[in-house]
Amino acid sequence: MRTSFASFGMLRAPAPTPAEAEAAGSAGRADIENLLGFPQLVERTRTPAPAS
Repeated sequence: MRTSFASFGMLRAPAPTPAEAEAAGSAGRADIENLLGFPQLVERTRTPAPAS
């Protein structure tokens, strides 16, 4: 997440590890999709590791 104002309605999922944050975000997104009745967009903003 770049900033809390980068995207309207962005789900924030802080966690001790990236895998836990991904799981929490996916679960939250699924809950929102079920509630609203349509799929949500997923923003992929992770920067790839530099090539060595």
